[in-house]
Amino acid sequence: MDALGRTSRVLARLETALAQVSALAMFLIMAVVVADVLLRYFFSMPLIFSYDLISMYLMVIVFFFALPDTLHRHGHIAIDFFQPYIAARLRFVAEALGYAAATLVMVLIAWKLSGRTWTAFVRDEVTATTIPWPVWLSSLPAAIGCWLFAARALYRCVAHVASAIAGSARVELPPPPLTSREEENPL
Repeated sequence: MDALGRTSRVLARLETALAQVSALAMFLIMAVVVADVLLRYFFSMPLIFSYDLISMYLMVIVFFFALPDTLHRHGHIAIDFFQPYIAARLRFVAEALGYAAATLVMVLIAWKLSGRTWTAFVRDEVTATTIPWPVWLSSLPAAIGCWLFAARALYRCVAHVASAIAGSARVELPPPPLTSREEENPL
């Protein structure tokens, strides 16, 4: 087993774990909303924390913990119109450049989020709401998701460079798009 394969598998395990936490957070959002609606309209006792819990913590987890897994599964929007017309080595170089740019941007975002998280933690910052929620807990999932996204993008950048040098794929490539004929009759 090569180093690129091992790296991809480790990243995939982390991405899958975060995606599962993301799904759990989505379930918790639904449960809190249902409980809040029932308590609000049937017992006139709304949950005073539901809006803050959902907006500050659960939505952040849903979005940022799903982000790296979506990249791993090639779920982000990609324009592949010219892909069949580009030579393999040139395509790998172009992919490497794109992933290098994505890595740089996500590292900068993750760095800022990590700094913000640390500052809020050290200063023991809390929200100015009915319940004083810790601020650092709302930015920590965003930082974790961005770091893992950056790690997957860096892996892809390195793997596409290796693919360009080797002249063959050393990295998982997105599946080809389905044609309308395949969508109608999958067998």
